[in-house]
Amino acid sequence: MSSGAQTSKRNDIQGLRAISVLLVVAYHAGLRLPGGFFGVDIFFVISGFVITASLKREYEQSGQIKLRSFYFRRFKRLAPSLALVVFSVMAITPFLLTPLDAKLSTATTGLAAIFSISNFSLILSQLNYFAPNAKSNLLLHTWSLSVEEQIYVVFPIFLTLIFKLKKIKINYLY
Repeated sequence: MSSGAQTSKRNDIQGLRAISVLLVVAYHAGLRLPGGFFGVDIFFVISGFVITASLKREYEQSGQIKLRSFYFRRFKRLAPSLALVVFSVMAITPFLLTPLDAKLSTATTGLAAIFSISNFSLILSQLNYFAPNAKSNLLLHTWSLSVEEQIYVVFPIFLTLIFKLKKIKINYLY
């Protein structure tokens, strides 16, 4: 890691990240503290902030945003862990779940998670997140990662357009 990347790490953001993760973990541990979904929301906002700051810094330094590099960095950071989780869960699913429907639901969600669309897969399957049978889908929680990955796809393109429009506007005004 370069020294520039190290100096841009903010402890306040890392602290908020920790709080959001603790809220989600507490919720899933059954503590029923209000805030499990709030923790996910906080994490989404932090991701947006970090992406914006990173891409803004890149644009200010080079005059452009290298989307291919950005997507490759996201892929390298997220894909190995996601693959490990999905494949590990799929390996133990036959031993943990007995109804065939639960195994199929978990497998479908796992495949969708690999392609960052488990949120859409869960919507299409009409699985109620809070229903008692939802807990039998061992990869139910991947919906939030899919949403975040979808944000990673769309938001940098949006930001690139904003930066370009801002530059055009400034050139025409002055």
